[in-house]
Amino acid sequence: MSTEPSAARAASPEAISVERWVDSALSQVDRAALRDLLHAAFGDCFVDRIFFKQIPHERIVLRTEVGIVGQCGLDHRVMRADDGLIYTLGVIDLCVREELRGRRYGERLMREVLAVARTRSVDHVILVANDGRIYQRLGFSPLTAQVTWLGIEDLNSVAVLTETLTDEIYTHPIRAPHPLRIRHLDFLGYMF
Repeated sequence: MSTEPSAARAASPEAISVERWVDSALSQVDRAALRDLLHAAFGDCFVDRIFFKQIPHERIVLRTEVGIVGQCGLDHRVMRADDGLIYTLGVIDLCVREELRGRRYGERLMREVLAVARTRSVDHVILVANDGRIYQRLGFSPLTAQVTWLGIEDLNSVAVLTETLTDEIYTHPIRAPHPLRIRHLDFLGYMF
């Protein structure tokens, strides 16, 4: 994969292929390219692996003639929302090569996520983000709720954690008739 900035600048949205991957079927070349992208975006937690807390069920990958330029993992999960269950599609580790940010590749990934979700039995797409502006432009709503999840640190389960979170979790209704408005969300596992 070429990492020359001039080659990356030459990539245009028209020259992008959108691919869906399952980690167990990846070639060593694709695995290395994915690891390099994740390491550049998120740092040392991706030095020797291609997942942070858990392997995603599938990935959406953007590829150009210069190689992989963006990716996000997808996690299918049932969660407890107040006293009921919701079927979710979680977005994990969305990233775009640094020199290509600002060209709407992240938006392209998220539009593909929403398209995938519409073909599945999914009530809501859920993600965790520090900056939700791109997601809100695509129809996501911030959720303020008491949230419970399995804390994982350095590939070890450390505790079941509960905390009230404001403007860190974003949801988009798919089958649900309206945005998620609840008091308590239990991830029934790790937080994306």
